[in-house]
Amino acid sequence: MEQLNAFWAQYHILILALIWPIISGIFNVALRKKTAEEWVAYADTNPRAHALLKLVRAVGFDPVKALKSFQQLAQGKADESKKTLKEGKP
Repeated sequence: MEQLNAFWAQYHILILALIWPIISGIFNVALRKKTAEEWVAYADTNPRAHALLKLVRAVGFDPVKALKSFQQLAQGKADESKKTLKEGKP
């Protein structure tokens, strides 16, 4: 136990820097299963919990968005069409 405490004391910043992206990535992928309508209904019934989930997603790592961004980078083109840009949708 003493070794574990010493390890934590020495490397806690590094451990947190590695663990947070992994946990938030799993969390963000799991949260993608709900539709937009289900999220609106959830926000109506639990506004604080919904705000907390939005905060965790905002400050965390989203592997799906990261992969899409890497794909766009490799292809050298954006995936938005002119129609969605004219409508003002992200």
